[in-house]
Amino acid sequence: SGEGRRKSAGAGAKILIVEDHWANRKLLESMVRQRGCETECVENGLEAVNITAAKPYDLILMDCNMPIMDGWQATERIRQRGGLNHRTPIIAVTANAMKGDREKCLAAGMDDYISKPVERRR
Repeated sequence: SGEGRRKSAGAGAKILIVEDHWANRKLLESMVRQRGCETECVENGLEAVNITAAKPYDLILMDCNMPIMDGWQATERIRQRGGLNHRTPIIAVTANAMKGDREKCLAAGMDDYISKPVERRR
């Protein structure tokens, strides 16, 4: 496999979910799997930095407010490190849908953001 296997985040895509709250993690995992994607989950930004150095992903869903290392710091590290996953789309998943949050996410190197609670759409 490797970075040459990139595909859109449709069926078969490998998606990393970075979320410290178990209920949100399970909801995101369920929604992503319903679309036919493979998921892997970690609970904080440091785990995300470490796993993205070792495994390729097609998309990363990144919570922003987490213990140990937040999503903004993790994204900056993944982008600055170069190599594996440094160009993988990273979508912030945040409870903060406030003015300026989009800019903060983009400044950290995230590609976009969605706000919690995430809703299922048919």
